[in-house]
Amino acid sequence: MTKWGHLPNAVHIDQVLSVLAGRGITAREIPPGWAAAWNEAVHEVKDLSRDSTWMTAMDSVWGTTHYVAAGGGAILALIAYDHADEYMATPPGQALVWGELRGDHAYILLRPYLRILAEIARTQEIII
Repeated sequence: MTKWGHLPNAVHIDQVLSVLAGRGITAREIPPGWAAAWNEAVHEVKDLSRDSTWMTAMDSVWGTTHYVAAGGGAILALIAYDHADEYMATPPGQALVWGELRGDHAYILLRPYLRILAEIARTQEIII
């Protein structure tokens, strides 16, 4: 069992690691408000005593993708915000539209990763 296996969004964290691993994904766009959402989520993680889980998951992302905006933001959102699974359970294109309407911190952190999923789905590299 992974260190985050006990969290409600563990399966989604595993998905992020799997999708991004070895893809050589590079930064494209950091959404407005990303830094503020990151800071808010970091405080949320510390409040929930999930900070060691986040560090373990971040080590996995950093070692495989070197892209903190997509992998790190998605993992932080999934650890800090249990409702982030709503975005992950929605087709990426639809999640992007829905997230823009809601604009919450979880979405802002997930947005770079959701854009990657949307691109992958468009190129049909994987079936989502």
